[in-house]
Amino acid sequence: MNTLVMREQPRESDIEAVASILKRSGFFNREEQEVGVSLVKERLQLGEPSLYFFQFAQRQQQVLGYTCFGPIPGTQNSYDLYWIAVDPAYQKQGIGSLLLGGTEAEIEKRGGKRIYIETSSSE
Repeated sequence: MNTLVMREQPRESDIEAVASILKRSGFFNREEQEVGVSLVKERLQLGEPSLYFFQFAQRQQQVLGYTCFGPIPGTQNSYDLYWIAVDPAYQKQGIGSLLLGGTEAEIEKRGGKRIYIETSSSE
């Protein structure tokens, strides 16, 4: 079955999956990749108190993409979308749009009213 499944809870296996996606994407430098992986580890260690939340898109146990987001400290109802990345082999298939939509819905469910997205650049 090739059904795309969305889930929120990170698993130990997501550490390696996220590292691979970020590395193979070609968009993130080594330091950024390490930060992305560290957020998954922190969530696994601390749970919801970490204030890092995730959406994963997977097919047959393979993570195809993910988002990481969380509330912005000192604000009311504002969230940061820290990460959105899709495996290069699965880009241009609408997975990023599904992840973004799921993230927006989860933020709204948590009372969020605004989402801020910062980008990185190698320039």
